Amino acid sequence: MNQTIKLLFPIMLSLSLLMGTTGYVNGQQMTCRTGHVNIQSSNAVSDIEADNYQVQSTLNKLTGEVSFVGLTKSFVLESGALDKAFNSKYVNVDGYAKFKYRGKLINLDQVDFDQPGEYQFDVIGDLTVGQSKRRTQVIGTLIVNSDLTIQAYSDFSIKIEQENVDQINNLLKERISEAINFAVLGVSRDINISVLFNYR
Repeated sequence: MNQTIKLLFPIMLSLSLLMGTTGYVNGQQMTCRTGHVNIQSSNAVSDIEADNYQVQSTLNKLTGEVSFVGLTKSFVLESGALDKAFNSKYVNVDGYAKFKYRGKLINLDQVDFDQPGEYQFDVIGDLTVGQSKRRTQVIGTLIVNSDLTIQAYSDFSIKIEQENVDQINNLLKERISEAINFAVLGVSRDINISVLFNYR
């Protein structure tokens, strides 16, 4: 169990060091209540992957503003053992209860929401977890279906600064048993994130 804890915990702490949402009540706003966020990373010991299928998102077709929000505890790990470790008393995610994104399409003039087809989108916004915020640019694909519902997806990566990797290890030492050898932890600086939203 200690091994699985030390593999999982760096990912969530990494996101907390990297990663607001507003709503628009008008006919231009589309919503998605079951969006999917996938996170992948690795270290010297193993690869880690987590999925969250309970992410809520909004897309305003008039302004190009997009946002999503989800609960950190809703991530499900690929391994039952990892998932159990994540929800154990050793890994307290209360301080990073939500992750949020708020951004805006900077190429809105190149997307026709009334014309079915496939478009490339470019979004700049803030990815936030807890009190930590990071400016992020995301490029992805937006599909306008024949019934004018919308599917949007993107894959992007974030690199953690070395000083933040050091901070993660310090937090690990504070929260997890002293029996763990942190010298071989090898937290990766790279976090890969995939998102998929179906708007109606």
